[in-house]
Parts: sequence; structure tokens; C-alpha cells
Amino acid sequence: MENTPCIESLVPEPFLLNGLKHHLGLIKQYMPLMLQMDESDFQKTLQKTGNSVTDFYYGNLDVSAICSMIKTKLIVLDAFQKEAYMEWITGQDLYFTFRLDDGSEWLMRRGENKTRYIHIHPGKHSKHSRRIKSRSLKIFLAMHYYRINDKELYSLNFLNYIRQEKLDLPPVIGFSDVYFWLISQLDLQP
Repeated sequence: MENTPCIESLVPEPFLLNGLKHHLGLIKQYMPLMLQMDESDFQKTLQKTGNSVTDFYYGNLDVSAICSMIKTKLIVLDAFQKEAYMEWITGQDLYFTFRLDDGSEWLMRRGENKTRYIHIHPGKHSKHSRRIKSRSLKIFLAMHYYRINDKELYSLNFLNYIRQEKLDLPPVIGFSDVYFWLISQLDLQP
């Protein structure tokens, strides 16, 4: 669907956050829009999940709250405006971590975008985050997109159909615990 906004547009500038890799709430917000995409746009969107492991925030802070807290901390350091941020982050060996009100830690580094120059993502082993394989998230999103009914979300045959026919992955003998964790976190249980 050509008019479907990209998930990055749900993140306030000047922050850059790949919500499909790092924020459960953003995925939950974006899933209805993904279901409206044509298949080629959906497949392109899936590529944003990456190809390795990712730290995935599942806490209660929405993206706006996270960005606001980080902004406040950067203003106190006189490092929020672009030039000041670039100078400050360079002095931090190109990344820095802030702990937010919920105890989660967010890593910041230099964004390579003109308007989104503060690149953020959850810290490794941070509170309210879980390290997952990007492939697990990709499979989950594809199962949700291609399903005809909720029963298919629990069908091993459907899982292997998605893996083989839609994602070019080998079949498996069972579901991962991450898959069921994502279903419960995204309130998709029947």
C-alpha cells in the first residue's frame, strides 16, 4: 500500500529508532498498517528486522516518552542540538547509554541521517528488554501477515509453509519459545 507510513515516521525527530528491531509497542501500533500493505511492500518492511540478534524493548514506555526522557538528559548536558550532539557523542567513543525512569537503558550513537541524528536502541541486557533472533521476529510477523485465521498462528504446517514459501528458510519440527512470547506480548492469543 503506497500510502502506508513507514514505521520510522512514528518516531519523533531528531531520533532514529528501528522500531521493527527494538520496540514492541511500536510493532503493536504498526501491525494493522502492515496488514494493509501489498505483499511486496510487506516483504520490504520485513527486511528492516535485520539478520542477526537484536535487543527488543517490551516495557511500558512508548517511543515518545523514551525520546522525551533522552531529550531532557541531553538538554541538561547541552548536547541536544545537532552540532552539540555530534561533538558530545564523538567524545563518548561514538555511543553512550542513559538509564530511563523505568530502569531500562538506551544506547545512543551518531545517526547518519540529516534530520534524525540521534540513533537510539535498547542496551544489551537492559531491564525490560530481551535479546531475540531477528529471524524469529521476521517469522512471527510473516505468520501474522499471511494467516487466514487465528488457528494458523499455532499450526506447524503453516509455520513451515511460511518459512519455506515466503521466507526461503528450511522447515522446523516445532515453534520457538520466542514465537509464543511474541504472541503473548502482542495480545494475539485467541
